[in-house]
Amino acid sequence: MPRAPKPPQYREKSVSGQSYAVVTIRNPETGARRDLYLGHCGSAESRRRYAQVVAEWTQDQSTWTQDESD
Repeated sequence: MPRAPKPPQYREKSVSGQSYAVVTIRNPETGARRDLYLGHCGSAESRRRYAQVVAEWTQDQSTWTQDESD
């Protein structure tokens, strides 16, 4: 039985001397990855956007897992 995927991590990435929060999302069907920039690292806005991304990712994963078991 395959392991359940872990939620994507909130991480810091420096771009041109600025510190941004980023999360990498992987498409479960194709394996393609995409970085989503959430705002300045540690800000309330970036944490809110991260929570939203993880909630959407969780929903997508559960839908994909249900499709696999059918």
